[in-house]
Amino acid sequence: MKRMFCMIAAVALVAGIIPLAAADDKDDSKSFQGNWKLLEISSSGKKMDRPREIDAWSTWTFAGDNLTMKFFGEEKETVVTIKLDSSKKPKHINLTSGETGKDKETVEAIYQIDGDTLKIAQPKAGPKGKRPVEFDEKDIVVLTFKKEKKK
Repeated sequence: MKRMFCMIAAVALVAGIIPLAAADDKDDSKSFQGNWKLLEISSSGKKMDRPREIDAWSTWTFAGDNLTMKFFGEEKETVVTIKLDSSKKPKHINLTSGETGKDKETVEAIYQIDGDTLKIAQPKAGPKGKRPVEFDEKDIVVLTFKKEKKK
């Protein structure tokens, strides 16, 4: 009887997890949408000081699979394509710039999203670096964002 109960519980558990995992990317994608202010940058565990006179290092706007980045003091915007994979631990994000050929580059990063806080850890070497496996390892840059409230 115990064995039968355990088997039914295991089947129910697996059946419940599979739809959640499939929905997770969608939920994270929804959570990403909107404007995010880059408030903190740290490298190898050391926080970089942001000048007091600026509100944020930059603003990142997620719309669908596109990310538009506008950096403080610059007029031009940079647009990249994002791809999320929340089935990985830690969760993966790929940021691809350029259209084709040698102009196309992908930065492989990890992310953590919790309410209105988003952390992205990427290799210092950019597209030539390896995807980090933790947020506190050497030779990575960690970007911390706060989501802007809808007006």
